[in-house]
Amino acid sequence: MATPARNVSARTLVVVLLGLTFLLLGKRHLLHRAKIGPATPFHSSDQYLNAAMGGRDGTERILRALPAGADHRSIAVVYPQSEAVLGFLVLYLSWPRPVLNIRLPTANTPYPFETLRSPEVAAVFFCNMEPPSGFPPGVPLGKNLIMVRQDAGPTNSRP
Repeated sequence: MATPARNVSARTLVVVLLGLTFLLLGKRHLLHRAKIGPATPFHSSDQYLNAAMGGRDGTERILRALPAGADHRSIAVVYPQSEAVLGFLVLYLSWPRPVLNIRLPTANTPYPFETLRSPEVAAVFFCNMEPPSGFPPGVPLGKNLIMVRQDAGPTNSRP
């Protein structure tokens, strides 16, 4: 029969071995899949955008591309259902401006895009789609995102 001292030593040895195994496996997991360090201001949105758009600083690229703060015209975001997460992130980052959310079943679904060629729309983002004919050339913000900025058009003010 084992003495109580031997039982404690055996349990301690098992716990230590399990703890070391956990640390070694955890270290390998962290080194290959995650970065340890301070969280940046756009840490959570950049995790997805950097993968979806390619490159780094996806959130900041979108924010810099948005029209200036004094421009309160609408932003349109056009995306196929397969790119809903990217579309929603662009919608989220466009706040507090009014946003037109245009989700299509597929990238080839017909849509009256000419309705977006309005002075009330400051920019149109196309997620994983090319801008249709009739739009000015877009600015690629990444491999799956193109922004088309639109002029405000003539003003109605008189001298």
